[in-house]
Amino acid sequence: MIDPTPVLVASALVLAVLAAALATRGDSGRGPLALALAALAPPAAAFTTLAVFGRATSFPPKDFLDSVLAAGVVAVPLGLMVGLGGWRALLGLVGAVGLSVWLFLTRTESLHERYWGGEVAGHVTVLVGGTALALLARWAAPTRDRVTECSLGFALAAVLAAPALGWSGTLVSALLAATISASSGLPGLLLLVRPTLRVGYAPLFRAAALPQVLLLAGVLANGALYAETPAWAALTLLLAPLVCLLPGGGVRFAVLRLVAVTGACAAAAWLSQGEPNPYGY
Repeated sequence: MIDPTPVLVASALVLAVLAAALATRGDSGRGPLALALAALAPPAAAFTTLAVFGRATSFPPKDFLDSVLAAGVVAVPLGLMVGLGGWRALLGLVGAVGLSVWLFLTRTESLHERYWGGEVAGHVTVLVGGTALALLARWAAPTRDRVTECSLGFALAAVLAAPALGWSGTLVSALLAATISASSGLPGLLLLVRPTLRVGYAPLFRAAALPQVLLLAGVLANGALYAETPAWAALTLLLAPLVCLLPGGGVRFAVLRLVAVTGACAAAAWLSQGEPNPYGY
């Protein structure tokens, strides 16, 4: 049985940072300190998870997962720019695409010839394109008045990514997926319970979304590229929250969309289980 302590400690950190971000956001939600805290929460929680779990990280990154964490750190100032809006948001989004290219192109060199057969452009395009689509869904959520729903949809996808990654051979990535889920789900639940907090929350949502998406895309890629997570399952888990942008107003349609996200991700997680082990372990 997996010890939930690392994720619980990281979740407590998320709540503390969220409270600080809400307290400093200002009327428009674009207080620079608040935006920085919102963007910082996901990678800070990820590092806390690994520290409590006892997994050391290295910088410069030694392996792909260390590179994912480094990308999460670099995503913090980019998330701040996205939260500020305007031309700075555009620069932040362009920077995020460049960061994902760095992660999926330069940090996967060991796969290029032996496993990808030199077809690097196709693989990198799928990885970067999937990440960009997932980020687009989060960026568009406030324009559709779907901040709470998209927070919960992303959290459901990430929490169901945890068993998919664990069953297919990467426990550390599973713990990180659960932590990423908490960094999105806890704010989503808070907004659901206290709707008045939604006023001015959209910039914080966008600032946090960028590192959340990059981290989730990275841990799913770690499972798909370096363990046994099926590639189609990883893409399903990453892109399922796009369903939250489908038409239909009111609570009933919101519930139906979240049920659809849950069903797709649960199926992907269940089908990610490996072949039965003949030795019983």
